[in-house]
Amino acid sequence: MKIIIKYKQLFLFKLFLSLLPYFFISILIMNALGYRYSEIMIISAMTQIIGVILNLPLGIYAEQKNRKKVLLLNNILSIIAFTLFLFEKFYLAILAAVILGISEALSSGVMQTFSYEQFPDDVTYRKYLEGSSSIQYLAISVMTIITPAILHFNRFLPIIISVAFIVFSTIFLCFIKLEKREEKQEEKITINIRTLRKGLKVSSKLNLFILLGITVTTLIMSVNSWSSILLKYHYFPLKYLGLVLFTFNVCMTLSQVFRVTNVEF
Repeated sequence: MKIIIKYKQLFLFKLFLSLLPYFFISILIMNALGYRYSEIMIISAMTQIIGVILNLPLGIYAEQKNRKKVLLLNNILSIIAFTLFLFEKFYLAILAAVILGISEALSSGVMQTFSYEQFPDDVTYRKYLEGSSSIQYLAISVMTIITPAILHFNRFLPIIISVAFIVFSTIFLCFIKLEKREEKQEEKITINIRTLRKGLKVSSKLNLFILLGITVTTLIMSVNSWSSILLKYHYFPLKYLGLVLFTFNVCMTLSQVFRVTNVEF
């Protein structure tokens, strides 16, 4: 707990971003806003397609820039995107989906690197991960349960809360002091980027592996999102839907905890 208090700005910055109600029940929210299932599929696919296409070029670009400014830009783009959803216009929802895709691609990998650079050594970083992960996953579990009830109360409220959480996250990000890691870390990042570029050019197996990973991740997230709308279609009460989503996310959480406790640097 002491290490979390010491790095409280970083912890709260990441915590608020992980609790956005929109990402728990995005399909349900768009359905509540009056979009047809065909429109919802287009909006959802647009974010994923833009994210996949721009993930590598924007990821490399972001790694070469000031990471704090990249994350600030990411938050600003997210606020703009969520605000557009409030107008309940299909073309604005498409624009919002495109912006969210750009935002996800821009911040891909930068968040982890930015967090890592705040710590003087790997041991301290590992202790922070072990201490913060359990609190973060508990908060996510609680938010997963109550998010459907929030939507049931008001269709705009999950989006408004998402915007508020991003604003809070941005405030804490502004208070994070940039730390200068050893030059070896910068060299390591540069080498990783060069290796990835070379690998994409010469290795068909690497390309296939990346494509497979993207496909599996997309399928998992799609099942998580669309299962909620199917349950609602079969008159499953929203107030109980959170328990179903909670069970799914617990399984995802356990895999993440295992990954964190076995992470190697």
